[in-house]
Amino acid sequence: MIIVTLNWGALPVEQYLLQKWNPDSPLSTDEQRTKLVRAFIQEDVIGTEFDPSRTNGVMAHAPSQEEIALILEPWRSQKLRSIAAKHLEPGESGYGFYFLRTHYAGGEADDAKLMDWIESSRDEGLSSMDPDDEWWKILSDAEVFNVDDDEDWDDWRKVYDVLPELAAPGMKRSFTSPDISEVRQALEDRFGSAEAVEAGACEDDYEDAIMEMAAVGKWLIVLDKLAFETGELRLLFRDGKGNVVKECGIEVEELVELVNHCERRSLGDSGWFLGAGTGRRYGPKGRIMRELMQRVKEV
Repeated sequence: MIIVTLNWGALPVEQYLLQKWNPDSPLSTDEQRTKLVRAFIQEDVIGTEFDPSRTNGVMAHAPSQEEIALILEPWRSQKLRSIAAKHLEPGESGYGFYFLRTHYAGGEADDAKLMDWIESSRDEGLSSMDPDDEWWKILSDAEVFNVDDDEDWDDWRKVYDVLPELAAPGMKRSFTSPDISEVRQALEDRFGSAEAVEAGACEDDYEDAIMEMAAVGKWLIVLDKLAFETGELRLLFRDGKGNVVKECGIEVEELVELVNHCERRSLGDSGWFLGAGTGRRYGPKGRIMRELMQRVKEV
């Protein structure tokens, strides 16, 4: 594990918090911080004013000691900030996957089970997970990620409140005009022409093309209570803001095959993606799907 002591305010979300902070807000410190972190994830573009890495390390807002003590330091440890920084590195917003463990009630038995899964997968060729990277790609820390809730299927999303970089590592997260054009082109390639698309494409065809284009975020494998009890993990395909595009179950034994799909960048033809259930916001009545469907059809 490599813990780097970063200057406070060096990470984009920290700049966002500092610049958007309202000292007169009626919200508590924790409430205001959480609200701003969630707003940060929903931003379509993170400008250079929030990203010191694009301004030679110069911060638009260098935090005072009071701001550090009130806003930043109570929120995240240096270890978690180091993990966040790794998720922001160039190339980390593309193909690949992370593990997120949300269940810890099983104690040492589950700890050993997780290590067995990782070791067996590595022995079978889990080449894309370098052992030196496991400290930030395998998110397993009961003090930070223990959010498992039997009554909340989306409990894992609470992790975004402390690690928004897991949701939205890129500085551009929106569905762009070139993305829309690429969806149209994919449909035309499938049907043969624009005219054939207009004549023969159904809603499902549009939805499939949109979801394949939208699932640009790192795939997330959630290790929840059910995973430790049954050995079936949750595989989430996410968009640039951490929303679930599709999700399915995956057996531990299938992890090696998943790696092969990652390395070939063959998301669309994987059985997991094709057979996966649709995320709430990407269903036919979902807000994101409705917006994207309209944009694609207007091209």
